[in-house]
Amino acid sequence: MKRYIPEDVNIFFEESNLELVYEEKKLLKLVYELIVSIEANIPMSGGNFDTYEGCCIIWARNIVTYAKEAYNNAQIGSFISFAMMQRCIVENYVCACFIKRYKEEKLWKKWFLSSMTSTSNLMKKLTGRVDKYEQFQIDIDELYHESDISAECDLNSAYGWTSEIIKKKKPTFFDLCEYIDKSIYNDYRWLCDFSHGVNAINKVYRFTFVHSYINLLTNFVLYLQRSFEELLDDIEDQSYWKQKQIFWDAMIEWEIEFN
Repeated sequence: MKRYIPEDVNIFFEESNLELVYEEKKLLKLVYELIVSIEANIPMSGGNFDTYEGCCIIWARNIVTYAKEAYNNAQIGSFISFAMMQRCIVENYVCACFIKRYKEEKLWKKWFLSSMTSTSNLMKKLTGRVDKYEQFQIDIDELYHESDISAECDLNSAYGWTSEIIKKKKPTFFDLCEYIDKSIYNDYRWLCDFSHGVNAINKVYRFTFVHSYINLLTNFVLYLQRSFEELLDDIEDQSYWKQKQIFWDAMIEWEIEFN
């Protein structure tokens, strides 16, 4: 169901970028259709942190949520926010690869425990109320022991839950990218320039050329489909594969016409 923006809601459109949006509105429409087809293939139920399958469903749902926010920003010409959300999707894709591919090693459970541990530590630090989160920490400790997690796995570091695979006690995101595909980190670093906003070139020449926008768009679709295909097994719905092919065929046509 389509929803319309009320007249009393004010939105700052990035006027300088809207020309690109309007010129390539066919491509953006195809991206919308692709997101719709992806969401239709994610189970409506079964998402939970108690099982491997449930955890994968939650990750897939969240990546679609990020994709929708990214798409909405592209529609109003907010390409910086579009790039920032892409950065989030790339990071989620890399982590999803570890969660999905290492079922026997229970990385999904180690990720969950690591996340709960960091949340508990943060709340204690922010509130100064160690006693308030004592039971929460006890529950985490019980889960930790039940899961039979190796002492080599440092759940207090951001990516420590992957340490048994990476073979480092405190892996970095660079290490994770190198393990999955070396090219990913270059894509990630490019998007980081938009997120941090301190690059001089990006402050002046962000989207002067149409290729800058097209690169963002294709990068977005690439990591969205990679994430979806990684997390869900045996995607039988032909509408997804058809929509995916339509988008990339349109990109080939665009390249031919532009050049």
